[in-house]
Formats: sequence, structure tokens, C-alpha cells
Amino acid sequence: MLNSVTLRAFGLAAVIVLGGGCAQHSGVMEEGVMQQETSTDPASAQGVSWQWLSKTTHKEMLEVAQPERYTLVLQPDGRVQAQFDCNKGQGSYEMSAGRLNFGPIATTMMACVPGSLDSDFGRALQQAESFRVENGELLLGLEAEDGTLRFRAAPLH
Repeated sequence: MLNSVTLRAFGLAAVIVLGGGCAQHSGVMEEGVMQQETSTDPASAQGVSWQWLSKTTHKEMLEVAQPERYTLVLQPDGRVQAQFDCNKGQGSYEMSAGRLNFGPIATTMMACVPGSLDSDFGRALQQAESFRVENGELLLGLEAEDGTLRFRAAPLH
């Protein structure tokens, strides 16, 4: 016969075992602070609306003033949807562990306001060759330019 202490201990162990499968950590604990790991798993970048924050190369640093006007969604089926300021686009992409290549992206042809980064964004996406998700941000590698496009996940409404 089990006593109440044994039952409580068994119940706690069951909660720990069962609860362990529910929570997934994408980081490691260092000095009491959760440090995020980098992921190159395609699933970590897919199905999220990403807002463009910046482009950094050895020649330039471009900060995007209105990230919500330049978005990217990588669908799990290989389709990409994008917002290029006043234009919308869609096309295809291929992705594997840490690698990303966009196919042609068809866009609407509206004339955006002067100062728009629509063309810059489109050209930059076509140059992307790699990706990683780090600390909740999507980073696309522009290997030919030795640069990076940085995105954040769009806030939920």
C-alpha cells in the first residue's frame, strides 16, 4: 500500500515528466539569464509575418523607418508573400538548414512615395542566400555583399 508521501512524490514526478513535454526552450541558461540560441531550422522562420528593420553591409547601414511597410511571410509550402511599401508581391523560395534562395517575386507596380525603399527591399531579397533566427529576429545573409537583412516578428493585433 502506498502512503500519502509516496503518492505526492509520484504525482510531482508525473507533473514534471508530463510538463516537460509541453514547454520547449530555445535557449540556454547562462549566469541566471536566458540566452537565445540560433536556429537554422526552416520551421523557425516559416509562417511568421516578418517586418524589415535594417540592411547592414560593409558599405552601408540602412535603418527602415517604417518596418510594417516592408514585410515577408515564408509559407511552409515554399510560397513567399511580401509587402514592398505600397506594392504587394508573391513568389517562391527554397529553404534548407540555414540556406535560403528566392525565386522570382511578382509585384504590383504602383508608384510609391518618394523615398520609398520598395526597390531596395526587392533587390535585397533576391540577394539573400542564407538565414537564421536569433533572439526572435530573422537574419538573412547577403553573402555577395557580406551583409545582413534584419527582421522582427510583426506584433500580434
